[in-house]
Amino acid sequence: MAPFGSVGDVLPFLGIGRGLRDRGHRVSVVASEYFRGHVEKAGLDLIAVSSSREYLDSIERFAATPPDDQAWCNQELALYAQRSQFEAVADLRQQVVGPTGVVASYFARGAFNAAERFKMPLVTVLTTVQATRYLSGGKTPGDITARAKWVQKVTPIIRETNAFRAEVGLPPVGRPFMPKWFSPRAIVGLFPTWFEPRHEEWPDHLFQTGFLLDDNRVGQAIPPAIKSFVEAGEPPIVVSAASWLTDTRAYIAVTQNSCRRLSRRVVILSPAGRTLPDDLPESVFLTDFVPFSYLLPRSAAIVHSMGIGTIAQSLAAGIPQVGVPHLIEQADNAARVQCLGVSRTISPKDLTVDRLVATLQELLSSPEVRSRCVAVSQRFEGVDPIGDACAIIERACVT
Repeated sequence: MAPFGSVGDVLPFLGIGRGLRDRGHRVSVVASEYFRGHVEKAGLDLIAVSSSREYLDSIERFAATPPDDQAWCNQELALYAQRSQFEAVADLRQQVVGPTGVVASYFARGAFNAAERFKMPLVTVLTTVQATRYLSGGKTPGDITARAKWVQKVTPIIRETNAFRAEVGLPPVGRPFMPKWFSPRAIVGLFPTWFEPRHEEWPDHLFQTGFLLDDNRVGQAIPPAIKSFVEAGEPPIVVSAASWLTDTRAYIAVTQNSCRRLSRRVVILSPAGRTLPDDLPESVFLTDFVPFSYLLPRSAAIVHSMGIGTIAQSLAAGIPQVGVPHLIEQADNAARVQCLGVSRTISPKDLTVDRLVATLQELLSSPEVRSRCVAVSQRFEGVDPIGDACAIIERACVT
């Protein structure tokens, strides 16, 4: 398995990986050393293709990139990782006896190249709806100036991609460049049809499962400190800082002060080592990770950046959400969730204590929002997205 991205992008792969392992398959995960703890908790093998420091450097680079260029930053980071991914998959192929398949993110170009080079079955897994736009090549700008910029960006990426492909004995890719990186056998979209209806132009081998709620909690005890805090009073408000944000002080200060004005306790989730306010009161619990499957059903609401994994867990828990999207795809996610009637959106530049207090008061006091939260949460009953994804992968890779 070859995920690509931050924690929210990796965890769905680990859920599928554990499902495949339980069905009798050997599963190895090609990812950064940074994710070793998550991979080992899932009971899977990690093949480290970069150090933790290299991963954090890429996150910092992404965070410093202007929003309009972040999609291109992902393309460049995918290019940078392709050699180590290719070599890892090639080495695994030599070690494994029997049928071997590759399950990869759209951006795991090295894994795609290895699958093509060694004629291994490939399944592409899409953790976000936005990745489907690449099926038709992405949206090419109509304005002549914007188009020139687009050509300027994509040309060196194609050139370097083809240089590597020539080195490993593969033919060059041309334009449209974006659709090349989807499996011709099976594409798994980890989002339900009620969140994104199927498009007529999508290929027949794209299958939608549903949101994966796996957060790697299996066999993991909840730390006594967080359990005591959560269960000691009224449900807290959860504040989740995006794992790629390098400076969370302003964001957390606003959200913390808003909860204090509302006389609400708060659980703040922020990646370890990130900058935080120096003084946190007893009504605030700070941690770097708590399984959402435990925390959110015991919470009143959540403020987050509208990553797809957090959205799914929040919808399943039936709690209202305040989205503060930093990325274009997060803004798109926020619009979809707001259409469900369970959230409100505040842009980062408009995030103030007054605005957040008013928004939380509206969500927490509205019977209509509460009713919609319950109705949406019921859509998660009686479904098995991990089992569905595993079955698709088995059909593509084993049969």
